[in-house]
Amino acid sequence: MMAIIVPDYPKHLQRIADIDGYRRLVLLQHRAAAQRVAPKDMPTWLAKAPQELRNPYTLQPMQWDVATGSLVFEGREPQNQNPDQSPVYRIRLHR
Repeated sequence: MMAIIVPDYPKHLQRIADIDGYRRLVLLQHRAAAQRVAPKDMPTWLAKAPQELRNPYTLQPMQWDVATGSLVFEGREPQNQNPDQSPVYRIRLHR
């Protein structure tokens, strides 16, 4: 019924999950900094992350982009702040 009344309701739910994914990235960023996780150790560290800090859609560990030293989460809804409107959230950890 809600989808009939509010046609964008499914997109709204995905936006909420995307925001939760970003929140999880921020928490991972904080934990990685507090634990002083080295860039080379990030994939292993992320693989051990608790379920509540994993991708909210797949429950797989968040991604690590070696080239940019960033935690990455691919959401479902386009992001206005990204030049190409991609649904990717990125938080840089290391330079």
